[in-house]
Amino acid sequence: MLGLRVFFVTCVGLGVATAAAGPRTEDLRPERLWVVDSEESLIGTVEQIRVRSDQVYVLDGWLGKVIVLSSDGRILGSFGQTGEGPGEYRYPCNLLLLRDNHLGVVDRTPPKVAVLSSGGSPIEDLKLGPNSEQIWDARSAGDTIVVRSVERFYGAEKRDMVHRLRRCAIGTVEGVTYVEETIPLPPWGEMIVHETLPAGRWDLGHNGHVYVSPSYERYYIQGFASDGAQLKSITRVYNHVELPAVEYEQRKKGYSDAGRRIGHYEEPSRYYRDIGAMFSRVDGTLWVQPSDGRPDPERGVLGTFDVFDDRQSYTRRVRIFAPYDPEEDQYFIAADRLFIVEHGLDAKRARSPGSRTEDAPNVNSEELVALRIVCYALPLEPVGRKETH
Repeated sequence: MLGLRVFFVTCVGLGVATAAAGPRTEDLRPERLWVVDSEESLIGTVEQIRVRSDQVYVLDGWLGKVIVLSSDGRILGSFGQTGEGPGEYRYPCNLLLLRDNHLGVVDRTPPKVAVLSSGGSPIEDLKLGPNSEQIWDARSAGDTIVVRSVERFYGAEKRDMVHRLRRCAIGTVEGVTYVEETIPLPPWGEMIVHETLPAGRWDLGHNGHVYVSPSYERYYIQGFASDGAQLKSITRVYNHVELPAVEYEQRKKGYSDAGRRIGHYEEPSRYYRDIGAMFSRVDGTLWVQPSDGRPDPERGVLGTFDVFDDRQSYTRRVRIFAPYDPEEDQYFIAADRLFIVEHGLDAKRARSPGSRTEDAPNVNSEELVALRIVCYALPLEPVGRKETH
């Protein structure tokens, strides 16, 4: 037992805090709606799934295409291609829903968005930053595009890696940096083990509000308006969940091995990260998955989420029951749907640069890992519900 849990919602700058009683947990067993096998539509890796009205869009990062499905799972086709020209991309890492029913394929480097029509025709390319920057993640809301990026600076005496969570300057929208952290690069390599990167867990709401968890061992979420003004933050008196001894020793060995290669070592945390994921949903709620809500495959639990309403007030906990293996699968929450990509992580590992060994060389596009996309109904919050406990 982790003991009594108390939630606090703090208004930044005003020094006001309110507390809510311990959470009430609802069990949710979402209805399975449909399944798509990769044999039906060739799928390499799933980078993102988005939902717009009666269509579902799946970004395949390995094959460089967008797969289009109907709301009931029928395959309608695919579009997009890798390349250097307008509407093309080299390293697709995310998919955005833009105005006028346009879609945006985010290119990791050079950082840009290839804007396509709903049918796949090129519209324009939007530059997201300098060519020295890499995009690690992206979200969109209206005319706002927010990215998590990394930029490296190499000098004779100083080498830095700068992590940012920022709104991109596009058209009439000004650029805003929400969070930034500079990490010195060690002299013998570019890789550094660092657990508290500024934008490790974040999301962008449909109202343009940005939510970010900047800390590893702290249940704390910063809130920003689109223009960078600070909003309510969410914090919680929280008991860290300790790593099992075997897992901690494995992590410690990995850190030690990396430290020998790069000449720098940091002791790993003995705990899971307090906040593992967060999702800002179209009904205005924020679903936060803490470390004590991690998946439990043996019980059939995908995860347990703390739910906050559109005023960042805690309402309840939701435990989702669905077949899910965190070691092999991916999951995505989009609109009123939950998508589980069976063997999605297996597919991404098979195509990672470090996966090639003598015994297990990288598979090519003709030897794809078999995937299944399973779609479930995930109801939205009823309008007007402001219940707290």
